[in-house]
Amino acid sequence: NELLQDGLPLVESLYRVSSDREQRAIAGLSMGGWQSLSIGLTNIDRFAWIGCFSGAADENEIKPALDDAAGTNSKVKLLWIACGEKDNGALGRNEQLISLLKARGVNHECRLTPGDHSWPVWRDYLAEFAPKLFR
Repeated sequence: NELLQDGLPLVESLYRVSSDREQRAIAGLSMGGWQSLSIGLTNIDRFAWIGCFSGAADENEIKPALDDAAGTNSKVKLLWIACGEKDNGALGRNEQLISLLKARGVNHECRLTPGDHSWPVWRDYLAEFAPKLFR
């Protein structure tokens, strides 16, 4: 609620930004990655680009997106998920999420990379993810 009811309206009132969902992305790392998935995939009327770096969401948190894969696929321009192969905290949950997305037919890109749960890994993810936005 803080993001959707307070943060976005504040940014839109102070800065010249588009409120068009196709011009809006949400991405985060670790807990922010989980938040990006849970907020982005339950608000596809507000976000078309979603990135998750070393995070995951469970089935109940993204149920609307899973239950309507065709609708999700038509609205989400990019669902990009990445995790390090040595990320002991997030890897298992990330693999479960990817399996769930595949089983439900939700389009996504996933990357399993060398590395762990750390800034150098996320910095590379940002460099790979950012150029894919708004195309």
